[in-house]
Amino acid sequence: KKVHPGSLSLKIDNVKINSKEKAKLLGITFDYRYTFKFDIENVKKRCERSLNIMKFLRGTWWGCHPTTLCILYKSFVRSIMEYGIFVYFQRQKH
Repeated sequence: KKVHPGSLSLKIDNVKINSKEKAKLLGITFDYRYTFKFDIENVKKRCERSLNIMKFLRGTWWGCHPTTLCILYKSFVRSIMEYGIFVYFQRQKH
């Protein structure tokens, strides 16, 4: 049975809680089907932004040292990709 966000009715202390297509909790965007499409798009955009900065910093003759670029990658790109990844894999088990 398909469930759409508008078809659920929830009340807490006689106050109706409206359902939404997506919600953000601790930086992870959940959608009502748990596909994480919106969250993955957000992670992709953030990583692309950081990688573009790193491309600028890696100039051939004047750029950062490779060790520095590796530290920047681990700090800015890999950390974004790793945050919340456990939620994606929990979804696959059910």
